[in-house]
Amino acid sequence: MSGIGCSSKRPDYFLGASHGFNSVHGRMPSVATGAALANRDLTYLGVSGDGDSASIGLGQFAHAMRRGVNMTYIVENNEAVNKLEVILARHPIETSYAPGTLRRVVQHDGSVLLLRKLGLDYDPTDRIGAMNHLHERAALGEIATGLLYVDEGAEDMHRHLNTVETPLNQLGDAELCPGSAVLESINASLR
Repeated sequence: MSGIGCSSKRPDYFLGASHGFNSVHGRMPSVATGAALANRDLTYLGVSGDGDSASIGLGQFAHAMRRGVNMTYIVENNEAVNKLEVILARHPIETSYAPGTLRRVVQHDGSVLLLRKLGLDYDPTDRIGAMNHLHERAALGEIATGLLYVDEGAEDMHRHLNTVETPLNQLGDAELCPGSAVLESINASLR
């Protein structure tokens, strides 16, 4: 799946071994959500641009995350600027350091990143603690590295919605339509 813009050609590149869909700008997460509801047996790969996800599509992106749509979501950043540059090949910069320690990493341009690995006593299940930790490190000019936050109660969209195991696109009318009496009772409960 893709939006339009800098990510729009990605389905074309993968179509040899997959299905592809190029959606309206900023709406790829909704299209992927619908497709995942219709057929949970497929593997979903969403490719989106910076504007597609962080601008016009921010609401779509946030709700796909909130719903727990089972897909890999890649955001490309073209930096919406028409500036051509040549990036020469360089040696990779790699580092390894112990938990709780700080590592100075010199970049190819001479700038320095200060990386602080989370300590062994860090609790990745504390959401407020994670946000506070990021702000504390940023105030010191550091970048926190490691598993910052994990929501142990997060559910997959299908588990949360209690959908049937059979993909919706394989169900017939009898399974998909509860009948007019059930629909009338649902409508009456919402009045």
